[in-house]
Amino acid sequence: GKYREVKLDIPLKKIETGVSVVINNIFFKPNSAYLSRDSRLALDRIAKLLKTHYNLALEIQGHTDDIGSKKKNLILSQKRAEAVRRYLMKKGISGVRLKAVGFGEEKPRVPNTSAKNRALNRRIEFKIIKVN
Repeated sequence: GKYREVKLDIPLKKIETGVSVVINNIFFKPNSAYLSRDSRLALDRIAKLLKTHYNLALEIQGHTDDIGSKKKNLILSQKRAEAVRRYLMKKGISGVRLKAVGFGEEKPRVPNTSAKNRALNRRIEFKIIKVN
């Protein structure tokens, strides 16, 4: 097999309660909560971090763009956050430490004015909710 380096931008140098981190390497199939294969690398790093820092708890926040109904987007964002939670639990992280929340289109990072911007708004964020 051919080796290739994959750079993951997970800036978790500053770990404190309330800090939110956008993980850019988590992808879903369109209109689905099915995690793509490419997402596993990023999520495996998060799982490893959680195993190293056993006092961390995360709120997994799902966000969508503004295409489609608000209700549908809210449900989709919740299902996506839950899919990430389930994946991390399969990797051995206790569900007690993982809260899944969907925000739908309510908290865009940028205005939904272009395809590029909408892609930025479709995201998973991790908010550190507890540090013992």
